[in-house]
Amino acid sequence: MGLTLQAAPVRLEGNLRLPGSKSSSNRWLILEALAGQSFQLHGLSSAEDTQRLQAELQSKQTRLQVGAAGTAMRFMTAYLAQKTGKYELFGRDRAHERPIAILVNALRALGADIQYIEKEGYPPLQITGKTLLGGTLKIDASVSSQYLTALLLIGCRLKEGLTLQWEGELSSAPYVVQTLAVLKQAGIRTERNEQQIKVYAGEINAVSVVVEPDWSSAGYWLAFACLLPTKLHLTALKSDTHQADKIALTYLAELGLNHLFDINGLQISRQAVEATQTVQPWDFSDCPDLAPTLIVLCAALGQKKVFTGLKSLRIKESDRLLALQTELLKFGAQLHISQDSAVLVSGCDASKEAVVAVDSWQDHRLAMSLSLLSAVGYRLYFDQPQVVSKSYPSFWEDLAKFGFQLKK
Repeated sequence: MGLTLQAAPVRLEGNLRLPGSKSSSNRWLILEALAGQSFQLHGLSSAEDTQRLQAELQSKQTRLQVGAAGTAMRFMTAYLAQKTGKYELFGRDRAHERPIAILVNALRALGADIQYIEKEGYPPLQITGKTLLGGTLKIDASVSSQYLTALLLIGCRLKEGLTLQWEGELSSAPYVVQTLAVLKQAGIRTERNEQQIKVYAGEINAVSVVVEPDWSSAGYWLAFACLLPTKLHLTALKSDTHQADKIALTYLAELGLNHLFDINGLQISRQAVEATQTVQPWDFSDCPDLAPTLIVLCAALGQKKVFTGLKSLRIKESDRLLALQTELLKFGAQLHISQDSAVLVSGCDASKEAVVAVDSWQDHRLAMSLSLLSAVGYRLYFDQPQVVSKSYPSFWEDLAKFGFQLKK
């Protein structure tokens, strides 16, 4: 069933607690499974990806289904490779179109037995799990930090530990920092220098963890605050977070967003500023999940902009660069795209008389990002509103609480 977003409120004001961080939750669930004992994990993400990962980690079945969750597919591949038994690992929809060869090749180099069931280089996979020796491994780290994280999480369970080496640029580096912070909190010893990370073999400590709210989900509200008069408190967000998408505060300060951290979270407000065409590109190499949100925001504002560091958007739940270009054109905005960058050459100037049908491309972040256009007067029909459950299941309900008009 579709959903029409008919109007935005004239002002955003109040308090909101966002769902728990999906990336943090998924890391803790893998460590809990590796430890073989229950942790006290509070505030786990309500995202479908996290719920699916948790269910499959607890399953006694050997045929496992992680749905459309790319993170779960990668984390489970490494986890099952070191867990004795024979397994089949499936996804659905876009999950079988997202490459996994870099991770599989790395695990094979460590002695893993992994076969492709259908297409070479892509899920689904047949995995015969066994004890892995570990050692030193060179890997292409420029494509996705999730490959590194999947390996780092199992590193302490390898007999010789694991040393990862790479050359060139490390994709989404803050996500690797987040992984190392989680490992440290669980008592796992690691060392890092510029082109290498070492994880020592050892036991995982059972811990009590409160998962902080999700900064990727916060990004939509920060962007709305650049479009609407706002006085909004986002509960429990922290200034010392390891989550990459906090960089939105820096970028959006250019557009008049004010923020203040207090003991209870983050206060955001907007002041009127004269629109300026900033020359400095916004680089999303470390925060690719934030890119659709801020690209749509700039289109809504008519803010011409150059965006870089977008290579990984090609292999997300959709080809997000192509999807953004296609959908924004319905609103008159022209986004010129290349393999790893984009240029917004004109903003949204299409008529606002008719409802615009938005194709969600089976992509949660695309649907939520395009909802920003309601704040500049567009009425939007979403063909697949349920896709938001992948990361932010209560997104539409939260919009309704703040006065957005929705019709099913």
